[in-house]
Amino acid sequence: MNFKRFTLISFAALSTFGLVACGADSSDVSSEKVSVGIIQYAEHEALDLSKDGFLEALEDAGYKEGNNLTVDFQNAQGDQANLQTMVDQLAREHDLNFAIATPAAQAMLNVDTETPSVFTAVTDPIGAELVDSLEKPGGNMTGSIDATDVSGQIDMLVKVVSAVKKAGIFYNSSEVKSSKKLKKHKKHWKIRELKWS
Repeated sequence: MNFKRFTLISFAALSTFGLVACGADSSDVSSEKVSVGIIQYAEHEALDLSKDGFLEALEDAGYKEGNNLTVDFQNAQGDQANLQTMVDQLAREHDLNFAIATPAAQAMLNVDTETPSVFTAVTDPIGAELVDSLEKPGGNMTGSIDATDVSGQIDMLVKVVSAVKKAGIFYNSSEVKSSKKLKKHKKHWKIRELKWS
């Protein structure tokens, strides 16, 4: 089995879900069976759709579950202890691992630095220490990011509705990525933080 090719097809599966721009030709897919481990951090519609889109794109590329593809799907239900147990079970057991959300990708990388792994639903893979850079991920992980261009959105809002004098940004102060985004955009726009009890 050509694992580089399988990883490329897996990464191309993300493109079908609209996350990255890659392609794959399924005309010469190996008949050899391959195994994929999927770890999802929590039950959430967007995360569920990420898994479904990934599997659909693999099928479009010639990898069909029950035929030449075995899938071991685990959902930690947002529980860190569950997550650790599940990634321990998936580590080094499959040809490829697919991690959905930052905690799942981090947990997988902590226990398996060898198996090719693809992540999605990750905002800052560099800050999460999943990859060295976006251009050259290094290691055994690659994937797609879901970061939004907040400054670009505010710029567009001001262009479309020129009368806008104030805009609010809601964020979760307990999430590192939310706080980091706010800090970044405070510099670009005159944003002040309001707190209430």
